[in-house]
Amino acid sequence: MLDIPGIDIKHGIAMTGGTEEGYRRVLDIFRRDAAERLRMCRFFLFGDGNVSEKFPEKHLSSLITQVQALKSASATIGATELSKQAARLELAGKDRDLIFIQSNLLDFVEQLSELTQNIRTALEQEESEKSEVRNEESEDPMISNYFQELSAALKSKNVMEIDHIVEKLSKEQLDQETREILEKIYLQVLMTEFESAIKTISEYITEHE
Repeated sequence: MLDIPGIDIKHGIAMTGGTEEGYRRVLDIFRRDAAERLRMCRFFLFGDGNVSEKFPEKHLSSLITQVQALKSASATIGATELSKQAARLELAGKDRDLIFIQSNLLDFVEQLSELTQNIRTALEQEESEKSEVRNEESEDPMISNYFQELSAALKSKNVMEIDHIVEKLSKEQLDQETREILEKIYLQVLMTEFESAIKTISEYITEHE
């Protein structure tokens, strides 16, 4: 099982469907989303480099949006303390308490940055360990069949079938390239970009024919 400082892994798994594989996908999505939201938090801290532009009140509503989203996402993955920090910043933002934000936002940003890096390291290390035990045989033809089934499910927008096929694929012994393609498709599905996901599958199948 994963071991990531600052995260209650068992709680996170319970909050995200009960499977380790599903939790790993959520962790990776959290990491990518948090990296984007960190940019806004850092802008609020440092502006464009001009000291007079630090803590610009005109961007306060945007900051509240970022920490509110991070509060919920952190709680979901089991990062309870970080979620509590985000909640305190959210409340301070709504109260327009810039002094509290000035005193606490930098620490929050640093902890979130460290957490996202720890998540990335843990996921990459686990993937590396899995790759070492995978055999070097060519990919099972069944993988291509799964992708074709997934494409059909996407065209019909059958969400339950999409989730079912993605789950089956995630349990297969995939090479690094195929796993990265699956992660890309999963992100596109989460964003309901079904046409983009269908195109990704089509390109993958064409390359491996």
